[in-house]
Amino acid sequence: MLEKLADAVRTLTLTNVLIMALIVVIMVPAFFAYRFISDTEFRREFLQNAVMVDKHVPCIVLEGHRLAQNTRHTVLYPFEPDDKRMEKVVGLRAPGLLTDKEIDEACQKVLTMANEVLKR
Repeated sequence: MLEKLADAVRTLTLTNVLIMALIVVIMVPAFFAYRFISDTEFRREFLQNAVMVDKHVPCIVLEGHRLAQNTRHTVLYPFEPDDKRMEKVVGLRAPGLLTDKEIDEACQKVLTMANEVLKR
């Protein structure tokens, strides 16, 4: 069996090796295009964008947008419940961009929500 494999490798010409390499080079972008067209979750990864912005509040503030939608803020606060099994996140998503004052108010709401969840 190994002898047959070794004979097959020995009979490859430079042209055969280049053709196989070309097939591999063409398959990678073709597979990417196929996944992009057929898989909505895969496509969603490339059509949305979010950046963390520093607004000097105790919450995490994300500024993000999806394709063909306006930029908007999301205010999040991660916390660890008493059982300490996993970290949880409470957040608010605004319909658009928020001013610094509105971000501060949203952060206070998120902190209040996190405290309510911890009390349960």
